[in-house]
Amino acid sequence: MARRASGIGVVCVSWQQIPLGKAAAGKDLDVWVTDDVVQVWDGDVLLRAVLCKSRGEVRKKRASVPGGARG
Repeated sequence: MARRASGIGVVCVSWQQIPLGKAAAGKDLDVWVTDDVVQVWDGDVLLRAVLCKSRGEVRKKRASVPGGARG
């Protein structure tokens, strides 16, 4: 799934805030979620991997990058 980092470089997934730093601010990023880990990628560069703090389906409403997922 795709997410856009905030103006200060934070991505939110299932209410979990993942700080990435100012270099990621405003970028469209790819997010991979498993039962245990959330990975945030910029193209083929892994920016951050963190443990999942929540369980269940990841909500996409108003969270995806405008215009759909990147290809």
